Amino acid sequence: MMRIVIDQSLKGRFLNYFKKRAAICALLVLLALPYQIISVPCVPCVGVPPPPQSLWSLVADIYATQCIGTLISGPITITTPGIYTVCQDITSATAGPLITIATGNAQAPVLINLACHTISITNVAGQAIVGSNGSLFSVINGTIISTVAGTLPLVQGAIDVVGVDFAAAVTPNTLTAISAPAGAVPTDLIPRVTNCSFRSFNTGISSVGSFLEVDNSYFVGGVTGISMTGASGSLRLTRSTVGAQGVGSCVNFTVAGGSSLCVIDNCEFASTSLTAAAVVVSGTALNLSNSIFQASAGAVLATGLFPVTAGTTAVIKNCEARGGGVAGATYGILSYDAVDVTNCIAQGALLGAGVSGLIIGTSGSVSVDNFRASSLSGQGWGIGTCNTAVVRNCIVQGTLGVVGGNACGFSDTSNVYMEGCIVDNVSMTNAHAIAVSGVFLVSPITCIIKDCAVLNCSSGPGLLSALIGLTAVGGGVASIQGCRVTNGVSSQAAIQVQAFDEAAVKGCSIEGLTGAVGIEITNATAGIVQDCNIVNVFNGTGVFILSTIAALIDGCIVDGLTGLGGNALAANLCNSLIIRNSVVQNTTTGGGATLLGSSNTPFVLIEGCSVNNASIGIGFAIQTSQSTDTIIRDCDVQDVAITVTGSVIGIGGLGFSNGLIDNCRVSSVNAVNGSAVVLQTTEGVVQNTTVENATVNAAISVTATNVLIKSNNIFNISGLGIHGIASATINFLNNVVQNTTLAAYVPAVGVGGTVISVAGSGGNLPVTTGYWANVAP
Repeated sequence: MMRIVIDQSLKGRFLNYFKKRAAICALLVLLALPYQIISVPCVPCVGVPPPPQSLWSLVADIYATQCIGTLISGPITITTPGIYTVCQDITSATAGPLITIATGNAQAPVLINLACHTISITNVAGQAIVGSNGSLFSVINGTIISTVAGTLPLVQGAIDVVGVDFAAAVTPNTLTAISAPAGAVPTDLIPRVTNCSFRSFNTGISSVGSFLEVDNSYFVGGVTGISMTGASGSLRLTRSTVGAQGVGSCVNFTVAGGSSLCVIDNCEFASTSLTAAAVVVSGTALNLSNSIFQASAGAVLATGLFPVTAGTTAVIKNCEARGGGVAGATYGILSYDAVDVTNCIAQGALLGAGVSGLIIGTSGSVSVDNFRASSLSGQGWGIGTCNTAVVRNCIVQGTLGVVGGNACGFSDTSNVYMEGCIVDNVSMTNAHAIAVSGVFLVSPITCIIKDCAVLNCSSGPGLLSALIGLTAVGGGVASIQGCRVTNGVSSQAAIQVQAFDEAAVKGCSIEGLTGAVGIEITNATAGIVQDCNIVNVFNGTGVFILSTIAALIDGCIVDGLTGLGGNALAANLCNSLIIRNSVVQNTTTGGGATLLGSSNTPFVLIEGCSVNNASIGIGFAIQTSQSTDTIIRDCDVQDVAITVTGSVIGIGGLGFSNGLIDNCRVSSVNAVNGSAVVLQTTEGVVQNTTVENATVNAAISVTATNVLIKSNNIFNISGLGIHGIASATINFLNNVVQNTTLAAYVPAVGVGGTVISVAGSGGNLPVTTGYWANVAP
């Protein structure tokens, strides 16, 4: 014996009607029943009520069961509210509806109990059950099929359809299984489909400008599962499996707006359509949760209202989408006031190119948390033209980005916050692993990238191939904090920030990088790189700040710069630069490089820095060139070799310039074509500095016009001690020079130079093995 399930709300609909009638006492018994699922047996139609223990036995005490089915075919019209049981299989070969509900009153309930029987429609213009003139009804417990490629809905106007199997025997067809009541219905009578199945229909359920609830139902083999259109409407779809194919969608909800809402929970979607997403919604708010998609052309395409209307929201939570796609995005969300995507997965776009995991555009406030995209052929996720975006704990993995396609990022978005995200094993062409770019909607903008990681990624060639790339047009504030790039390949940079008013990279690490700058800031008002570590860079650069008004490099370490790389910590074309408390070590560069320093920057302070264990082909360990005012103090350089040409520490002025080298130490260095300390400014001071164990042209070499060389210690030098040029005016004061293989001092006496004073302890500087330039050995 077949059984169906009647849930509480269906029981309540009939109670609302029957309790108004005379037999109140009998219905009070029904009202006292526990509010839980009730099973109703299929019983033969013999003109008597069902067994007394069932729900319907109580109802039948008021309305005796009436039988439908004595006629094999032909129209039947019901004008009296009540329960009607189909007592045998019926085949209808006539045009029009087999059963017409014509009570003329939306509040007057009619229940059609198919009682496990089948209605077969064999006429292309035939229908099974239709409510006329707003008459509402319910259908339960049976099968309705069409054996022809019909054109009209099999069931039209039902307020409840429960436990009915619908099937279309001929495909393709233009059939609709259920057409829900059009327009507004009483608020306590929302159309609902429960425990039904739909096989091979062009449209399983259609609704125009109405409300619809679908629960625990199954759609297979059809083109479109559920279609909703009209001025407005609302859909609640739960615990259902929906399929689509051809040009259809599992759910197509397209309305003009109004207070529309689409709620989908705990569903499974399977679509082989190559032209439409599994769920397409437009003009409505969306709440999608706990669902799984296998979709060839994307899981969701949701469009709110344009222009964006306050209060229109899209929420997608706990969903998983797998499969392929030909274009667009697995999850596409546009034109919402607020968007929330949480705990979702997009995996495996196998068809075509350029399929992204998640795209959110033209919206207000956006939140994405714990989103994972993997094995795609486009972006992992992208957010564009939004006011505010917050992205946390997201992963993009194994994505092959197309040309210009970022692994993830933001464009034209005013305020950006990204935290705890990972991009792993992504190959791109001229694109970023993490990107922020565009012409921003609101100025100034704020962009914060915090505690994120880019692992095993590559990009290039091209000017947009920085692994983490932030580019502003019109200024703003950018901050990258605590981020990590590991085993990266780029033709630009691991981290690049461009054209912000304020740009700061703090607490970041680069571990393994090929062909690129570790951290680069360009065209900023203020650029800061602080407490960052750059380790094992091949054919690249450590930190580089370009065309920035005020630049600061503080507390950074570059360890293992090798190959044909360039600078370790440097700036160019800035107004001012401070490098302090930073370390460069274990570095080998074959090309021209200044490991730590600047060029074309007027005001420079280098303080508390060290360079250790480095080999440089052409260049300097610490240097400024074409500067106006430079201070290098409290710095230490040891175990450094300049193999072709260049010096260890140097200041090169531009125009009238000043230079100070104070309290520095240079030891165990080799610069056979250069010096340990070089001062090339108009005026300058070298003081409190130690040069020891060096193979150099000179320990200290000055070409300044007016210079003070004071309280320096020079010993164990293979080369000259202190060297000046013919035009220099040099003041030597309290210097100690010991163990030089060439002259201790070359103050250019006899070739136009002037020695103002040479003074030391007792009036004579101690010279052990060195000698005066104008005195024979």
